[in-house]
Amino acid sequence: MDETNEKAMEAARKRSRETYYRRKAAGVCVLCGKVPATPGMAHCEACRRELGKRRDKRRDEAIVQGLCVRCRKPYVGKWRMCMACRIKDAEAQRERKLKREERKNEKDHD
Repeated sequence: MDETNEKAMEAARKRSRETYYRRKAAGVCVLCGKVPATPGMAHCEACRRELGKRRDKRRDEAIVQGLCVRCRKPYVGKWRMCMACRIKDAEAQRERKLKREERKNEKDHD
C-alpha cells in the first residue's frame, strides 16, 4: 500500500472513531446512529441482531474451512480454536471468574 492510501486509511479510521464516540456520548446506536442504543450497550436491537447474524455466518464459514473461529488461522484437533486463541480464552475465563468472585465477596461483606 502506498503512502497516500495509508494516510487516507488513517484519516478514515480517525473519522470512524470520532463518529463512534460522538454517537456513544449521545446515547444513540454507534452503528446506524438513528435510534437509541439498548441500555448498557453501544448498539440498538436491530443492529445487534444484524451483527449477530454476521458473526454467526463468519463463524460457520471458518468452521467449514477448518479455521480458528477467532483469528482464522488453521486449528488442529476437536477444538474450533487454535492453541494461541484457546490459551487467551482460558485466561479471559479465569479473569471473569475472579471478577465474579470479587463481586460476590463484596456483596457478602456489605
